[in-house]
Amino acid sequence: VCVCVCARVCVLVCVVAPRVLEQGGVRSPVPSQWRSPSLAPPMSDPENPAMVVLRKKLTEGKITQAEFDHLASAHEIFTSREDEELEEEDEYTGDDAYVEVDGRQSLTVARLAEGTNMSAEAVQQLQQMLADKDAEIERLGRLVDSLTTRLQAYESVAKSNQGGGGAGSVIGGGSGGGVAASSSSPGLGLGTTPSFAGTPAIRRTQSNFASPGSPLVSGRHSGAATPDTGGTSGRLSAMSSRKSFSPSVGGSPSKNTPPSEKGQRVVIKGRHLTLWPPKHHIPAATDGEASKFRLELQRIHGFSGGRNALVELATGDLCYAVSNVCVVQRLDTGEQRVYQEHSGEVRCLALHPDGFLVASGQAHALVERPMTKAHIRVWDSRDLSTVAVFGAGTLARAVACVSFSPIDPHLLVAVDEDTNHAITLWNWHKQERLASVKGSHEKTMDVAFNPVTRDVVACGKGHVNFYGIRRGEGEESDPYAFENKKRLWQSTQKPKFLYSLAFSPSGDTLTTTSDGSILVWGRPTPSYVVSKCISRMHKGGVLSIVATPAGFITGGGRDDPTVKIWGWDYKKYPVHAGEFNEVDIGAPIRGISPARTTDGLSLSQLSVATSDGQINFVDASDGSVTPVVSAHAGEIVGLALHPATNEVFVTASLDGVVRCWDLQDKCSLWAVGLGEEPTCLDIHGPTDDVAVALAGGQVILLDCDGQLAEGSDGQPAARITVTRGAITALQYSPDGSKLAVGCDDGTIAVYLSGSRQDRRYELTTKLKGHTSPPRFLSWSVTEQLLKSATTDYELLFWDIKFGTERSGHETRDAIWATHRVPVGWAEQGLIAEGPDAPDVIALDSSLARSIMVSGDAVGCLKVFKSPSCVPFAKSRPAFGHAGPVTHVRLSNDGTRAVSTSTDGAIIQWAIGRRARGNSVDTLPGQTNIPRV
Repeated sequence: VCVCVCARVCVLVCVVAPRVLEQGGVRSPVPSQWRSPSLAPPMSDPENPAMVVLRKKLTEGKITQAEFDHLASAHEIFTSREDEELEEEDEYTGDDAYVEVDGRQSLTVARLAEGTNMSAEAVQQLQQMLADKDAEIERLGRLVDSLTTRLQAYESVAKSNQGGGGAGSVIGGGSGGGVAASSSSPGLGLGTTPSFAGTPAIRRTQSNFASPGSPLVSGRHSGAATPDTGGTSGRLSAMSSRKSFSPSVGGSPSKNTPPSEKGQRVVIKGRHLTLWPPKHHIPAATDGEASKFRLELQRIHGFSGGRNALVELATGDLCYAVSNVCVVQRLDTGEQRVYQEHSGEVRCLALHPDGFLVASGQAHALVERPMTKAHIRVWDSRDLSTVAVFGAGTLARAVACVSFSPIDPHLLVAVDEDTNHAITLWNWHKQERLASVKGSHEKTMDVAFNPVTRDVVACGKGHVNFYGIRRGEGEESDPYAFENKKRLWQSTQKPKFLYSLAFSPSGDTLTTTSDGSILVWGRPTPSYVVSKCISRMHKGGVLSIVATPAGFITGGGRDDPTVKIWGWDYKKYPVHAGEFNEVDIGAPIRGISPARTTDGLSLSQLSVATSDGQINFVDASDGSVTPVVSAHAGEIVGLALHPATNEVFVTASLDGVVRCWDLQDKCSLWAVGLGEEPTCLDIHGPTDDVAVALAGGQVILLDCDGQLAEGSDGQPAARITVTRGAITALQYSPDGSKLAVGCDDGTIAVYLSGSRQDRRYELTTKLKGHTSPPRFLSWSVTEQLLKSATTDYELLFWDIKFGTERSGHETRDAIWATHRVPVGWAEQGLIAEGPDAPDVIALDSSLARSIMVSGDAVGCLKVFKSPSCVPFAKSRPAFGHAGPVTHVRLSNDGTRAVSTSTDGAIIQWAIGRRARGNSVDTLPGQTNIPRV
């Protein structure tokens, strides 16, 4: 370095500077007479001033003889010039340029000072120019190195995909193709494009800025993180971790260390970890800003309401509750409109006598939003506009059931799920409470107005209560009061449960029981008395009952999941040949809603909701059962999009059922019962197989039709036994050649996946290092690295080739094909501010749009920019789930997303931008929602 600097200075002073000065019109301060061999006194001349000075220094011993000879020869070389230069120099004759000193010419002091200053400025400018050029060359060199590394990674994936991509039929009848890797770079203009039939699909990978900044944390350790080893990490913290989060820059003690060489030290839930940025990371001013994209609810699958959460409107549309959403769905076309004003789970619905207004009651919200407390909303099903909101602050936990008065339509009664199960009477039009009374200490399951006596009847676990309404003497300032009326069981044994109630045209009250019978309560004289007990109407309990002018309909439970039609003589309704008065549904009945006709409510056509989350249309005239809404009954534990086409996705639930869905048509393609409890799943792109992990530690393969995949011998492929315990994570590599399986013993098994012909899986390595079961897995683009995270905030990186653990510093520049580990340098923005911030338990990203979508423990989804390298980054939230979000998956083009939850609901989202001035919006807080 010193030699190079000295050489450049010499060139500047001896060659460049004089020429620049001459071109700029500045004369050299040295007179031509002194540089001319004919005029300048020779060094050997004793009268030469330079010789006099040198001889004097030699005599005094200040210089040696060798130094004297060297200086003399240097002066001779300096004074020799070309003849042309000497002639040009001689033309200059200025009056003030020279003065006579001892008979010889020399420069004046002023002229010498002027020339010296100008030369120094010119040299300084040239040095600055050279320094700028050197910095630019160094920056371009780093950029070339980075792009070369990425290009090599992409080429390796492209070659592997061309060799074994495998074209085949897509699940659900589509066509598959090879899988190619791509990247998105603002500077190069690269990006993903939608995949079409017959062409290779673009696989989702990380963006140029996000991929090296994935969770870059080094190997696990028990103490504090150090710059060399990093620290352990895992999912982002929840409730108690936010107070302890403290970001700080560390990793190098030198003050001159570039920002990219410093790690971000954080503490999450008591764990110390260091997040390493990419080697050439450049912070941007927009890192913490919100994404320009947002989620819009497009379709919701499932039914999670209670026995009073299904009604048929006067328009013929079906209205039901799913999670935080009220859905209005047409029976003929299946299109949906959604009412999204609720902030918590919708527990019950009630239809106004006009057939258009709907009252919906919600539970206390998990997430902080306006109107988080339990309350009731009355809204118009025609335009989804809110008419009235009331009950917040009065209702404690949740609204268990609600009902309009058929005689006084402005009255509404509701039951709270507090300790006393309070019953409140409301004037919903004025949003005013009229009366309140303590109910039973046991759970209340149904409430309604008697259309003849105007009394309020409530039933539930071990009780049925009758209340009259009178004016005055209410609690506090209530203008009305409930009057508790007596009821006599007579000789009837008191049942354990009374599930539902209805009323006959004469005013009798019918209550269903857990022993399969129906109790008929006559009109009060003055007490309510059981006038009739009709036993053995169903095997087991009678869960639901609906009355019509011509008769009533009952629905059974697990022992007798049928719908039965009865006349008011309490016998089965008479039918003609080919008609049915009993139809098997196949699952316990949770709600029944008869179709509306010109003659009133129909007995033969009805919508039936079941406990497995489905709604069926039943036609008793021919005994047909047509699915209207398909979904899972329990928590959804697995979700995967087809990696090649993204046109289908597969889900698995704790109900033991695996379902395949069409992402475009928004319908279920097939469903298969496993008979065992699944834990997770993934789709193998080359063969279209669905790998389903079971709680018993095995993996089974289903083909594109939901059948067990067959091997080369035509027999079902053997189960892959991985571990004795449960499997917690499952993910194929980008080209499908490897399968990583996380086990509950903390190990990760890596298999070579089989082809379409043999479907044989071979164990290659087993990674050991986690202290708890791994929950999240992500492959690198080159398939040489794997990162895994657990639910107790432990993040590890693995070298698949050698089966060893790698540090976060070593993998800082890795490019990840999947982006599903919610902690790391590029995921710092997911860390929410505040001690009560919820856990982030689901994450996925889209390279095409540079976004990340996360799901947390309170059912909220958020859209972040990718990468998100600033803690507490802004996001765009979306609401719809009532429980924790278990999985989130984005399509390759970044235009669609799918989310699942513990409540069994599946939501399809459209990812787009909101146009300014557009009155159509499906986001929370808006009611003008178009039909999907």
